[in-house]
Amino acid sequence: MAGQSQNQFSGSSTEVSFPTECDVLVVGSGAGGLSAAVAAAYHGLKVIVAEKEPVFGGTTASSGGWMWAPRNELARRAGIVEEAELPRTYLRNVLGNNFNEAKVNAFLEAAPRMVAFFAQNTALQFEDGNRICDTYGNVPGAGTGGRSVIAAPFDARRLGDLVKQLRHPLRETTFMGMTIQAGPDLAAFMNVTRSPRAFAHVARRFGRHLIDLARHHRGMQLRNGLALVGRLLRSAADLNVQLRASSPVVRLTEMGGRVCGAAIATAGGEIEIRARRGIVLAAGGFPHDHEPRSGLFRADAEHLTLAVSRRRQAMESASANQSAAGPTRRWRRLARGARCLWCHFPTERLGGFRTSSNAANRASSACLRTADGSVTRATVTTITSLPCSMRCHLAKRSHPG
Repeated sequence: MAGQSQNQFSGSSTEVSFPTECDVLVVGSGAGGLSAAVAAAYHGLKVIVAEKEPVFGGTTASSGGWMWAPRNELARRAGIVEEAELPRTYLRNVLGNNFNEAKVNAFLEAAPRMVAFFAQNTALQFEDGNRICDTYGNVPGAGTGGRSVIAAPFDARRLGDLVKQLRHPLRETTFMGMTIQAGPDLAAFMNVTRSPRAFAHVARRFGRHLIDLARHHRGMQLRNGLALVGRLLRSAADLNVQLRASSPVVRLTEMGGRVCGAAIATAGGEIEIRARRGIVLAAGGFPHDHEPRSGLFRADAEHLTLAVSRRRQAMESASANQSAAGPTRRWRRLARGARCLWCHFPTERLGGFRTSSNAANRASSACLRTADGSVTRATVTTITSLPCSMRCHLAKRSHPG
């Protein structure tokens, strides 16, 4: 079955054999779309995944790939057992007015079942995050480990020809195209000159990576979000999911007042797909479309005004300190690096405010701290809540060099 799947999916979306009917049509090939496709196919449905890009993976392929799934079976095996009330309390304090008890209860019930389902029935296997603390560790209910899981490393060779349509990781998050995973893998790279065991691990990984670059022109040791995508793609192929790249959905079709399918653009025109059981829209949001953003997230304008004001104050404070030439030069170098992180790591919305990723927070914290250390973490959070284009614009104006 796997061999047939690889040959079947290696073709382009413009082939005459493009199916025109299915049970479930999934739009988007990130973690959300692929996991929905795999689950539906496992239960006997005919599934098509339509991806607008020529490669699969979406933004998941560029992510860290960690999943927050409290009370998962990997934690329980390690002796980390907790009642659902603890993560519920944590979410209640973090989400504030956006806390929805019905949805939170459904999530807390489904999360451990999700981990168990994929681990038992698909190629998606997990590693535990038993030493990963919750992000907001100072709020009631925060956990000190056992609530996170990540896809186990994956050898891309197992994808066969499908690896040619796997998205490459971002250059900014890799070492010469090699992904490094938080935990023991990252610790080995950080201690490569201090520990013979770490040196051996890094030498083995990097040596294999060089061979992969020579043979395949890409890294084949998948970790983080790429490992998640790779394992989901392998699972989809094993379950005969129709994977179609370069197939943007241009409109939904209706019949009798209900959505019954979608039109997909191809080189030869549009093809209408009829979805008997439903359509899953998993193509992400609209982080770069400011018109719908301004309509839904009205707080953005207020954040922008406050952020610009604080940014100006920080710059004036730095300029007033004439003895800070050395630190300011270092600040500018860090700012150039921070712009890359800001561009490539979209922010997340939580409780009405958006906070950047940990990496972007660290970079922007270093960038925005003045010589006298007057810029606080609150300022960093406000600055990183700006739209990407404005953050880069501010950074370029502040650091023209």
